[in-house]
Amino acid sequence: ARWFVGGQTNLCHNAVDRHAAKRPNDRALIFISTETDEETVYSFAELQREVERMAAVWMGVSGIINSDLIMAAAVQRGGTEAQKSFWLPRLASGDKLVAISITEPDFGSDVANLKLRARRVAGGWALAGAKTWCTFAGRADVIVVIARTGEDAALGHRGLSMFLVQKPPFA
Repeated sequence: ARWFVGGQTNLCHNAVDRHAAKRPNDRALIFISTETDEETVYSFAELQREVERMAAVWMGVSGIINSDLIMAAAVQRGGTEAQKSFWLPRLASGDKLVAISITEPDFGSDVANLKLRARRVAGGWALAGAKTWCTFAGRADVIVVIARTGEDAALGHRGLSMFLVQKPPFA
């Protein structure tokens, strides 16, 4: 799969795609029906097709499975030209893996109430606060961190910004 096909964003380019390209027939998922106890085994190629089918009608699947898309869409829409030229090809090729850091103590993923603060400092930004969950944190090359930049917490989600924090992936 590719990110941009015929001018459209492909919603499923992630670890599933990477495995599907290298070992399409390997077992990826075992589904056991709670009603019949019947077991169904999906290969990576089959799982990839199902995720693409679901993501086409339910963006939430893409967010759960595909942190790369969230970052690519944000960079494509609001990133600098330097960010676009650096990140988009690397995300599209699968060379870089993205983690998403939204969840916080006391608020979960209720983005309107997030407390992590970001403030400008010489040479960039300083983040202060806590996150409790970060999807793909260990393996990721970059973490997308959602932080409050607006002073007025009553602004809810309008006072938030997205930060790209590069890091070395763990093996």
